[in-house]
Amino acid sequence: MAAERVSPPVPKAVAGFLFLLFWAVAIVAWCLVNVSNEPGPRGLIADIGIVFACAGTAGLFVATRAGFTAIFVLSVIGAALFVLGDLTQAHL
Repeated sequence: MAAERVSPPVPKAVAGFLFLLFWAVAIVAWCLVNVSNEPGPRGLIADIGIVFACAGTAGLFVATRAGFTAIFVLSVIGAALFVLGDLTQAHL
């Protein structure tokens, strides 16, 4: 009989800390939007703030390490797509 793999739980204090940290990064990114005069980097900075804010909020509702890994992977994919779209000025 095969044993089931169980992802260890993440303490609520760690989830709360990551929420505060990611939202702080998002707010700082949104405050830095006006640093650039070009629309590509401005959009990228704002979009990276959105990714951090969403990841921080999602972290409150995830209880396992595997869930946090999924949030990290999806955030990296989202940030990469924002970089591709904002810096290449891709229009669909």
